[in-house]
Amino acid sequence: MKPLHRESSSSTVLCRFLCLCLALAPAGAGAELNIIITKGVDNPIPIAVVPFGRDGEGVAQGAFSEDVAQGALSEDVAQGALSEDIAQIVINDLEQVGEFRALPRHNMLSLPNERSEVIFRDWR
Repeated sequence: MKPLHRESSSSTVLCRFLCLCLALAPAGAGAELNIIITKGVDNPIPIAVVPFGRDGEGVAQGAFSEDVAQGALSEDVAQGALSEDIAQIVINDLEQVGEFRALPRHNMLSLPNERSEVIFRDWR
């Protein structure tokens, strides 16, 4: 009589192990990701970011022509403007956090370029 079980080779054991791993692998693929937001900002802090400007080389011609047309910027401020709207980049970054709300440029009473030009009563 022959024995009922036969001796397994190492390749058969490895093959069975890999088949078991492949069978169990998709079970973890259906996992859900739940994100729970527990805090938020109902009343963001109002801020004002005036356009950055400079004199000299690198002045952008017509970079803020839309702001000038809407009356948000004067022509002389726009002529000394940088080629990129740095103030808008700062505004976008701060508003993206959700804790700040920027004052639109057309609502600003003045657009100072230097500290000496700031009229503090305009910014209260």
